[in-house]
Amino acid sequence: MGNEWWKSDLDGEQDADAPKSLRIPKTTNYTLEGGVNELPNPGTNDVWGRASSVPESSVPKVAWFFFGLIGVPLVLFSISLFTPQPDYGYNNYEFARNDNIEHTIVEGDNLTVVSFSTSSDFESEYDGYDWWEIWAESPTWVASIHSDSGQFASFQADDGRYTWFEPSWVDFFEEDDGTILWTLDESRLLIATNTDVEFLSAYYYSEDYPNELASTLTCFMWPVVMVGGIIWGFATKRRSFAYGIMSAFVLALAGFFLLIFALATAF
Repeated sequence: MGNEWWKSDLDGEQDADAPKSLRIPKTTNYTLEGGVNELPNPGTNDVWGRASSVPESSVPKVAWFFFGLIGVPLVLFSISLFTPQPDYGYNNYEFARNDNIEHTIVEGDNLTVVSFSTSSDFESEYDGYDWWEIWAESPTWVASIHSDSGQFASFQADDGRYTWFEPSWVDFFEEDDGTILWTLDESRLLIATNTDVEFLSAYYYSEDYPNELASTLTCFMWPVVMVGGIIWGFATKRRSFAYGIMSAFVLALAGFFLLIFALATAF
Protein backbone atom coordinates (compact mmCIF):
# COMPACT_ATOMS: atom_id res chain seq x y z
CA MET A 1 0.00 0.00 0.00
CA GLY A 2 1.31 3.49 -0.84
CA ASN A 3 1.49 6.38 1.57
CA GLU A 4 -0.91 5.54 4.24
CA TRP A 5 -3.03 8.50 5.39
CA TRP A 6 -2.02 8.04 9.02
CA LYS A 7 1.66 8.45 8.30
CA SER A 8 3.25 11.85 8.73
CA ASP A 9 5.50 13.39 6.14
CA LEU A 10 7.88 14.29 8.96
CA ASP A 11 11.02 12.33 9.45
CA GLY A 12 11.04 9.81 12.23
CA GLU A 13 8.36 7.81 13.85
CA GLN A 14 5.75 9.31 16.15
CA ASP A 15 4.45 8.02 19.41
CA ALA A 16 1.61 5.56 18.88
CA ASP A 17 -0.58 7.51 21.30
CA ALA A 18 0.01 10.87 19.63
CA PRO A 19 -2.82 12.25 17.49
CA LYS A 20 -2.39 11.64 13.77
CA SER A 21 -2.33 14.45 11.29
CA LEU A 22 -4.08 14.57 7.97
CA ARG A 23 -3.10 16.72 5.04
CA ILE A 24 -5.78 17.64 2.58
CA PRO A 25 -4.50 18.82 -0.77
CA LYS A 26 -5.47 22.31 -1.91
CA THR A 27 -7.09 20.84 -4.98
CA THR A 28 -8.97 17.61 -4.68
CA ASN A 29 -11.84 15.90 -6.34
CA TYR A 30 -13.00 14.40 -3.08
CA THR A 31 -15.68 15.83 -0.80
CA LEU A 32 -16.43 15.09 2.83
CA GLU A 33 -19.97 13.99 3.46
CA GLY A 34 -21.85 13.29 6.65
CA GLY A 35 -24.41 14.60 9.13
CA VAL A 36 -24.41 16.19 12.57
CA ASN A 37 -26.07 14.31 15.35
CA GLU A 38 -28.37 16.63 17.34
CA LEU A 39 -28.53 16.54 21.12
CA PRO A 40 -31.55 14.63 22.47
CA ASN A 41 -33.00 17.67 24.28
CA PRO A 42 -31.64 20.96 22.97
CA GLY A 43 -31.15 23.52 25.68
CA THR A 44 -31.33 20.98 28.50
CA ASN A 45 -28.15 18.96 28.07
CA ASP A 46 -24.47 19.75 27.90
CA VAL A 47 -22.00 17.88 25.77
CA TRP A 48 -22.28 14.88 28.05
CA GLY A 49 -26.08 14.82 27.68
CA ARG A 50 -26.95 15.04 31.37
CA ALA A 51 -26.54 18.57 32.76
CA SER A 52 -29.67 20.70 33.32
CA SER A 53 -29.85 24.34 32.20
CA VAL A 54 -31.35 25.30 35.63
CA PRO A 55 -28.65 25.02 38.29
CA GLU A 56 -29.65 23.01 41.29
CA SER A 57 -29.83 24.89 44.61
CA SER A 58 -27.16 24.18 47.18
CA VAL A 59 -29.69 24.82 49.97
CA PRO A 60 -31.21 21.59 51.33
CA LYS A 61 -34.83 20.95 50.46
CA VAL A 62 -35.83 20.83 54.13
CA ALA A 63 -34.37 24.31 54.62
CA TRP A 64 -36.45 25.66 51.71
CA PHE A 65 -39.54 24.01 53.18
CA PHE A 66 -39.15 25.57 56.62
CA PHE A 67 -38.32 28.94 55.09
CA GLY A 68 -41.62 28.82 53.21
CA LEU A 69 -43.48 27.48 56.27
CA ILE A 70 -42.04 29.84 58.91
CA GLY A 71 -39.71 32.35 57.30
CA VAL A 72 -42.08 33.92 54.79
CA PRO A 73 -44.97 34.41 57.29
CA LEU A 74 -42.50 35.78 59.84
CA VAL A 75 -41.10 38.32 57.37
CA LEU A 76 -44.61 39.37 56.30
CA PHE A 77 -45.70 39.71 59.93
CA SER A 78 -42.65 41.86 60.73
CA ILE A 79 -43.33 44.15 57.77
CA SER A 80 -46.99 44.46 58.77
CA LEU A 81 -46.07 45.17 62.39
CA PHE A 82 -43.57 47.93 61.61
CA THR A 83 -45.46 49.56 58.75
CA PRO A 84 -46.51 53.06 59.93
CA GLN A 85 -50.26 53.27 60.36
CA PRO A 86 -52.26 56.51 60.13
CA ASP A 87 -53.23 58.20 63.36
CA TYR A 88 -56.78 57.82 64.55
CA GLY A 89 -58.21 61.03 66.00
CA TYR A 90 -61.29 61.35 68.16
CA ASN A 91 -62.81 63.66 70.74
CA ASN A 92 -65.55 63.11 73.31
CA TYR A 93 -66.83 64.82 76.44
CA GLU A 94 -69.97 65.46 78.47
CA PHE A 95 -71.65 68.84 78.32
CA ALA A 96 -71.99 70.71 81.60
CA ARG A 97 -75.65 71.20 82.45
CA ASN A 98 -76.83 74.63 83.59
CA ASP A 99 -79.12 75.07 86.57
CA ASN A 100 -81.56 77.49 84.96
CA ILE A 101 -84.71 75.97 83.46
CA GLU A 102 -86.63 77.75 80.72
CA HIS A 103 -89.92 77.14 79.01
CA THR A 104 -91.17 77.65 75.49
CA ILE A 105 -94.22 76.90 73.37
CA VAL A 106 -93.61 75.24 70.00
CA GLU A 107 -96.67 74.71 67.81
CA GLY A 108 -98.92 74.81 70.86
CA ASP A 109 -96.83 72.31 72.85
CA ASN A 110 -95.54 73.58 76.19
CA LEU A 111 -91.91 72.42 76.50
CA THR A 112 -89.26 72.59 79.19
CA VAL A 113 -85.91 73.91 77.96
CA VAL A 114 -82.66 72.61 79.47
CA SER A 115 -79.35 74.25 78.51
CA PHE A 116 -75.83 72.80 78.43
CA SER A 117 -72.65 74.84 78.19
CA THR A 118 -70.46 74.54 75.08
CA SER A 119 -67.39 76.35 73.85
CA SER A 120 -67.89 79.81 72.41
CA ASP A 121 -67.19 78.63 68.85
CA PHE A 122 -68.84 75.21 69.19
CA GLU A 123 -71.49 75.96 66.58
CA SER A 124 -68.81 76.45 63.92
CA GLU A 125 -66.42 73.68 64.99
CA TYR A 126 -68.62 70.78 66.13
CA ASP A 127 -68.57 69.28 62.62
CA GLY A 128 -64.80 69.69 62.14
CA TYR A 129 -64.32 65.93 62.29
CA ASP A 130 -65.17 63.37 59.62
CA TRP A 131 -68.00 62.07 61.80
CA TRP A 132 -69.64 63.62 64.86
CA GLU A 133 -72.58 62.95 67.12
CA ILE A 134 -74.43 64.86 69.84
CA TRP A 135 -76.68 62.72 71.94
CA ALA A 136 -78.79 63.16 75.05
CA GLU A 137 -80.42 60.71 77.37
CA SER A 138 -82.93 60.61 80.20
CA PRO A 139 -84.49 57.76 82.19
CA THR A 140 -87.22 57.40 79.53
CA TRP A 141 -85.52 58.12 76.18
CA VAL A 142 -82.26 58.61 74.26
CA ALA A 143 -81.84 60.86 71.25
CA SER A 144 -79.07 61.75 68.81
CA ILE A 145 -78.11 64.02 65.96
CA HIS A 146 -75.10 63.23 63.81
CA SER A 147 -73.28 64.26 60.66
CA ASP A 148 -74.79 61.47 58.55
CA SER A 149 -78.16 63.26 58.59
CA GLY A 150 -76.93 66.72 57.70
CA GLN A 151 -76.75 69.62 60.12
CA PHE A 152 -79.98 68.60 61.84
CA ALA A 153 -83.08 66.67 60.90
CA SER A 154 -85.53 68.06 58.35
CA PHE A 155 -88.23 69.18 60.81
CA GLN A 156 -88.00 72.81 61.88
CA ALA A 157 -90.19 74.81 64.25
CA ASP A 158 -89.87 78.41 65.37
CA ASP A 159 -91.03 79.73 68.73
CA GLY A 160 -90.24 83.33 67.89
CA ARG A 161 -86.77 83.15 69.48
CA TYR A 162 -85.15 79.91 68.37
CA THR A 163 -85.42 77.59 65.41
CA TRP A 164 -85.84 74.08 66.80
CA PHE A 165 -84.89 70.81 65.12
CA GLU A 166 -85.86 67.19 65.59
CA PRO A 167 -83.10 64.73 66.46
CA SER A 168 -81.76 62.31 63.87
CA TRP A 169 -83.39 59.51 65.87
CA VAL A 170 -85.15 59.03 69.20
CA ASP A 171 -85.70 55.84 71.15
CA PHE A 172 -88.34 55.90 73.89
CA PHE A 173 -87.99 53.25 76.60
CA GLU A 174 -91.67 53.42 77.52
CA GLU A 175 -94.84 53.19 75.45
CA ASP A 176 -95.71 56.91 75.80
CA ASP A 177 -93.90 59.04 73.24
CA GLY A 178 -92.93 62.63 73.77
CA THR A 179 -91.50 65.66 72.02
CA ILE A 180 -87.74 66.09 71.78
CA LEU A 181 -86.30 69.22 70.11
CA TRP A 182 -82.98 70.95 70.27
CA THR A 183 -80.88 73.75 68.86
CA LEU A 184 -77.62 75.63 69.38
CA ASP A 185 -77.47 79.13 70.83
CA GLU A 186 -73.97 80.63 70.76
CA SER A 187 -72.27 78.84 73.70
CA ARG A 188 -75.24 76.69 74.67
CA LEU A 189 -76.87 73.47 73.58
CA LEU A 190 -80.62 73.70 74.21
CA ILE A 191 -82.93 70.71 74.56
CA ALA A 192 -86.72 71.25 74.70
CA THR A 193 -88.99 68.41 75.74
CA ASN A 194 -92.30 67.66 77.43
CA THR A 195 -90.81 64.68 79.29
CA ASP A 196 -89.08 64.45 82.66
CA VAL A 197 -85.78 66.36 82.52
CA GLU A 198 -84.58 65.75 86.07
CA PHE A 199 -81.79 63.39 84.99
CA LEU A 200 -81.22 64.72 81.47
CA SER A 201 -77.59 64.66 80.23
CA ALA A 202 -75.88 65.36 76.88
CA TYR A 203 -72.63 64.24 75.27
CA TYR A 204 -70.48 64.98 72.24
CA TYR A 205 -68.38 62.51 70.26
CA SER A 206 -66.38 62.94 67.04
CA GLU A 207 -63.73 61.05 65.10
CA ASP A 208 -61.56 61.32 62.01
CA TYR A 209 -61.42 58.46 59.54
CA PRO A 210 -57.76 57.52 59.03
CA ASN A 211 -56.27 56.95 55.59
CA GLU A 212 -56.73 53.23 54.97
CA LEU A 213 -54.26 53.02 52.06
CA ALA A 214 -51.36 51.72 54.15
CA SER A 215 -53.56 49.14 55.88
CA THR A 216 -55.06 48.03 52.56
CA LEU A 217 -51.63 47.60 50.93
CA THR A 218 -50.43 45.64 53.97
CA CYS A 219 -53.41 43.27 53.71
CA PHE A 220 -52.91 42.72 49.97
CA MET A 221 -49.19 42.10 50.52
CA TRP A 222 -49.84 38.75 52.21
CA PRO A 223 -51.70 36.95 49.37
CA VAL A 224 -49.54 38.55 46.67
CA VAL A 225 -46.25 37.48 48.29
CA MET A 226 -47.48 33.98 49.15
CA VAL A 227 -48.93 33.29 45.70
CA GLY A 228 -45.83 34.76 44.07
CA GLY A 229 -43.61 32.60 46.29
CA ILE A 230 -45.49 29.45 45.30
CA ILE A 231 -45.16 30.28 41.59
CA TRP A 232 -41.47 31.12 42.00
CA GLY A 233 -40.84 27.90 43.89
CA PHE A 234 -42.30 25.71 41.16
CA ALA A 235 -40.73 27.76 38.35
CA THR A 236 -37.22 27.44 39.80
CA LYS A 237 -37.56 23.76 40.79
CA ARG A 238 -37.62 24.71 44.49
CA ARG A 239 -40.81 22.81 45.14
CA SER A 240 -40.03 22.41 48.85
CA PHE A 241 -40.28 26.19 49.25
CA ALA A 242 -43.66 26.24 47.50
CA TYR A 243 -44.92 23.34 49.61
CA GLY A 244 -43.81 25.18 52.75
CA ILE A 245 -45.87 28.26 51.86
CA MET A 246 -48.86 26.09 51.00
CA SER A 247 -48.53 24.31 54.34
CA ALA A 248 -48.41 27.64 56.17
CA PHE A 249 -51.62 28.71 54.43
CA VAL A 250 -53.36 25.44 55.32
CA LEU A 251 -52.29 25.72 58.97
CA ALA A 252 -53.48 29.35 59.16
CA LEU A 253 -56.83 28.39 57.63
CA ALA A 254 -57.22 25.47 60.02
CA GLY A 255 -56.39 27.71 62.99
CA PHE A 256 -58.99 30.22 61.87
CA PHE A 257 -61.73 27.59 61.68
CA LEU A 258 -60.69 26.16 65.05
CA LEU A 259 -60.95 29.64 66.58
CA ILE A 260 -64.43 30.14 65.09
CA PHE A 261 -65.48 26.72 66.38
CA ALA A 262 -64.10 27.49 69.87
CA LEU A 263 -65.95 30.81 70.01
CA ALA A 264 -69.15 29.19 68.77
CA THR A 265 -69.01 26.46 71.40
CA ALA A 266 -68.12 28.94 74.15
CA PHE A 267 -71.26 30.99 73.55
